[in-house]
Amino acid sequence: LGEEHFADVGVSWGSEGLYVHLHANKKFEEASYPKYTDGDALELYLDTRDMKDAGFPTRFCHHFLILPQEVQGVRILELTRFRTEDSHPLCDPGKIEISFHDGSRDYFLDLFFPTEVLHGYDTNTFDRLGMTYTVHRPKHPSQNFSVSSNYVTIAQNPSLWASCTLV
Repeated sequence: LGEEHFADVGVSWGSEGLYVHLHANKKFEEASYPKYTDGDALELYLDTRDMKDAGFPTRFCHHFLILPQEVQGVRILELTRFRTEDSHPLCDPGKIEISFHDGSRDYFLDLFFPTEVLHGYDTNTFDRLGMTYTVHRPKHPSQNFSVSSNYVTIAQNPSLWASCTLV
């Protein structure tokens, strides 16, 4: 995408849920909320059915905000906006496990999303996920995967998210 690479994000899966690991090759500076794009933050987008024919977020889509440190009572938050007919309760952020390690030159985030917080997540029936992310940092451009937030509203375009085969 022609962006500076400053973070690595890895995803692994199992029938019990999804694991996400972020290694930012920069010192943690600050988290911000509600203007989370002004600080260190991860936006993670998941489609548990990888429905490329939908031009809008379906009931299987999730948009998560993850902050390395809590700000105003927010550390993890589901921000998904559904059409009325696809609406269902957003996940309980307290069920998502998170650990943060602040190193001298970098930082790490490890997350576990249990099956119960990912609507439609069923590895026995569906062997693919739609996924993308944006890693934000203060005073510098963000890093995106598969589609740039500079050109599209990522949360509203799940058909552009990368397809990940669960093997």
